[in-house]
Amino acid sequence: SSDLVAQVGEQLRVAVADRLAQRARTSPFLASLDLPARVALAPTGLPIAALGAALLAPGRESRTVAAL
Repeated sequence: SSDLVAQVGEQLRVAVADRLAQRARTSPFLASLDLPARVALAPTGLPIAALGAALLAPGRESRTVAAL
């Protein structure tokens, strides 16, 4: 269960990093950001969904969410 979610997450992380690397090959700006090296999975047990729900809450005024 939890291991399966982690495995799918890693596959998605690799796919996203690969696509970012592909885009960086044609953009010096994107290449300078080294985005593939910055893509990471959130640690298991971190309530990331709650952050997303809070950001999408109706009537919420726009504000920046601090990095975890």
